[in-house]
Parts: sequence; C-alpha cells; structure tokens
Amino acid sequence: MKIKILIAEDDVLISEQLNDILLDLGYEVTAIAEDAEVALNSIKQNIPDLAILDIKMHGSDQGLEIAEYINDNLDIPFVFLTAFADAKTVGDASAFNPAAYLVKPFNKQNIYSTLEVVLNNYQSKKQTIIIKNGKLDVKIEVSDILWIKADHVYIEIQTVSKKHVLRTSIDTFLKQYTVHQLQRVHRSYVINIDKVKAVNGQYLIIENEKIPISRKNREEVLAAFFK
Repeated sequence: MKIKILIAEDDVLISEQLNDILLDLGYEVTAIAEDAEVALNSIKQNIPDLAILDIKMHGSDQGLEIAEYINDNLDIPFVFLTAFADAKTVGDASAFNPAAYLVKPFNKQNIYSTLEVVLNNYQSKKQTIIIKNGKLDVKIEVSDILWIKADHVYIEIQTVSKKHVLRTSIDTFLKQYTVHQLQRVHRSYVINIDKVKAVNGQYLIIENEKIPISRKNREEVLAAFFK
C-alpha cells in the first residue's frame, strides 16, 4: 500500500510542486491544506501516515497548531517545512518534536532522502516482538519496553503499561531478539536506550527507576545515550 501524506502549505505554487514530487516518488497525497482548519479536518477524516507542515501559514504559526494536535491525538511522524531556519524558529518548532525539517527551497532529492529517513526511523520504533506468556502469544511494541530485569530463572519485561514475566534468561532473550534499542547495561538488566532520561557512570534513570551500569558496559551505554 502507498504511504499517505498530508501537505499543509498556504503557498499554492509550493504545495503543487511538493504534491507533484510526492506523487512522482510513489506516495499518495491525502490532501493539500492551505491552513490549520482544513488540515485538521482532513486528518480527522483520513489519517495520513506522515504530515508535511509549513510552520507559518497566513502570517501565523499554524503548522505548530497542527503539530500539537498530532502529538496529542495520533502516532504519526511529521516534518516541518519552513523558509525560516533561524535559531528562534527552529527552537520554537523543536519543542513539538518533529521528525525532520525541510527548508525551502527544496528539490526532489531533498524530499526523497528526508522522507526515507523519517519513515525508516518510525518503522524501527514501531518494531514488535512476540513473547510466550502461558498459553498466549503476546505482541509487544519495542517502543513500549522500559527495561528487562533478570530474576533467578525468570526475566521481567517492564513496559509502559504492565510487567511480563517469562521463564528464560536475558542471554537467551537477546539471542532470540535482535533489537538495536535494547541494550545490555548490567548482567541483570537490559534497557531501552530511547527511554533513558539521565545517566552517569554508575547508573541510569528510566521512569524514576535507578538501573545500575556495570563497568563492562559503561562506555557503550554512555556512547549510545549521547549519540
């Protein structure tokens, strides 16, 4: 199926150019919205896989309004499109966690490379694993995993919403599932590096939980955190 993309841009020439490029690259354009109201109505009727948002439309930061709605209600990436690459504009926009920026003027290669990276990163974050929990096969999104803790002959997989207990070892789990976000930090712990809020040489913090870092893993953990 084609990737569906929403365009929010008030300049007709730019939006048509972007539309032509996206169609030529094999994407589907769900709508071309000239302001936030049209964009939000379109999103509610036909959720896109990705949105390209002009930050300033009709003299105001309407792209940020759309981004706020997406952050609050959807799980899709969005890219800010702007002619303003000054520190203030980028700083204000960064608070909304865009997947990328596209600076005008753009070309087909800019669009292609940016969207490929954004979509690949998004798909990797949506990666799932399937674990055996009693008689059930349970699907877990990797992005929901906080940490994995060894407990004798069991491991505890702590996710955002609940804990799963499996009769296996951390070594066996890591051999079965190769996921770059999951990183060994201690003989008893594997963590989701994307969930780490703070770190020092002895421990890291995820959701107010202190997790020890072994001397063996310290250099690799710090490198991944500051990447």
